[in-house]
Amino acid sequence: MPVVDQATLQDVLAEAVASGRASAPLALLAETQAALAPRARASLTAAEALASARFEQESASPVSFDAVMAKIDGAAQERAPEPREARGALAAELSRLPAPLRDVALEAAANGARWTFAAPGLRSLLLSDENGVRAEVLRIQPGHGAPTHTHEGSEYTLVLEGAFHDGHAHYGVGDISFAHPDLTHRPIATPGPVCYAFAVTEAPLRFKGALGVVQRLFS
Repeated sequence: MPVVDQATLQDVLAEAVASGRASAPLALLAETQAALAPRARASLTAAEALASARFEQESASPVSFDAVMAKIDGAAQERAPEPREARGALAAELSRLPAPLRDVALEAAANGARWTFAAPGLRSLLLSDENGVRAEVLRIQPGHGAPTHTHEGSEYTLVLEGAFHDGHAHYGVGDISFAHPDLTHRPIATPGPVCYAFAVTEAPLRFKGALGVVQRLFS
């Protein structure tokens, strides 16, 4: 299966978010990409407008898009607890991330999330791991990355800073690497600045080689 082009991926994600089919982490990924890439922002805006128009047509009592968004925002404010403030070097590092991911990452840090070892030169900051969907911020040193692996489900990785190559394509700021279950790849950060990325995986990874043997023994 060929690499999915960025425009197609943006449109698919935008439609999934607007229709409510996307998980919360995947919706956050699409909204963060919209903050980085004008084309993704336009696609998401158009999809949300279309979904709103459909909602008004199907509703017995049509309401405006602004009214719908006001209700959503109000409900979110009622549910969301007051986040604790993240401090120190980690907070300063996460503050560079694009909104809305920045706010989620800072709240996770305030609640105790920290960088953890994932592989040599690769650190992960876990944001959530629920219902089989894992969301994490990745910090990848140039020349380093994840071991070669395949997937039990889909994996979406949005580049926030820097860039990486996975043996199939190059991904820069605002690009999403979509890894389907048939894809084997090894994302490696390219020379230059440290690569920061936001990854959403919908099922566990399956590693190749010796690491894969260890994984199977302990799974």
